[in-house]
Amino acid sequence: MPQSPGPAGDAPARPDSILILIQLTVVAAICQVITLPPAYSMMREEMVTRAEQMKDSAGIENVEQYATVMTVVAIAVASILILALAAAAVLLVVRGFWWARFLLGWLAAVVTINMIFAFFGHVFGEAAATDPLPVWTMIPRVLGGVAAVGVLLAVMHPDTKKYVDAMAARRKRRRDRSGQGNPRR
Repeated sequence: MPQSPGPAGDAPARPDSILILIQLTVVAAICQVITLPPAYSMMREEMVTRAEQMKDSAGIENVEQYATVMTVVAIAVASILILALAAAAVLLVVRGFWWARFLLGWLAAVVTINMIFAFFGHVFGEAAATDPLPVWTMIPRVLGGVAAVGVLLAVMHPDTKKYVDAMAARRKRRRDRSGQGNPRR
């Protein structure tokens, strides 16, 4: 449970919900990144199709090489974006931005819903026959989805709200003391 800041404006103690939130966000993000490389063949086929369409107008000489490079770059960029977005959202929650709580909760909900649809599509639907990804990718998908449920619960926990509110108040006090407050007051 967070403690109120002392007279010197010390940061409140991080509650367990924040520590759990950080750990589960790392797990969920890594699991999402793990599912990207198995999509290489599907993404490469799409890149070959696009490169064939753009071949004359863009001056692409070697379609196969272009498709391979663009697929690897796309996977790398997507991985970096996933990790950066998760890290930025967690950092902003820890710094006390209330809207970051909702952003992180929304991201966790998206990952959870994605996992639910993928799981039930494989178990009860036609996805097992039509999904181009190997079946083993369901393991990181499910683990990431379960971690995302934990993130969602931790980010909406009352202790997390109290901590974020205390950090926001601390930021406001520090800004007011330094004279960088709202000039319209």
